[in-house]
Amino acid sequence: PNNITRWPNGTAWKCSDKQRDLVLKIVAENQLDKKGVEALAVERFGKGVRLLNKMEASGLIDELLDRYGGKQKGGGNSRNRSAYSGGNRRRAA
Repeated sequence: PNNITRWPNGTAWKCSDKQRDLVLKIVAENQLDKKGVEALAVERFGKGVRLLNKMEASGLIDELLDRYGGKQKGGGNSRNRSAYSGGNRRRAA
């Protein structure tokens, strides 16, 4: 059985399919402990990964990419940052 496609809890994911796939990809590529990612989601949002809405999932993805790096093809930072910044960070005009 492939543990990458399974997550603790039988609840359906509340975020988009693309977000779910990206979370699972980051976990697999970085060989992360799913319990640790689950704990991060609970710490940041007060709920488990599967229960995160689209905005919260985007924040979790940003956090995971910040911590573990995104393996981007073609170089550069081509990924747009999410609407959820995890704080009140503002970009310079």
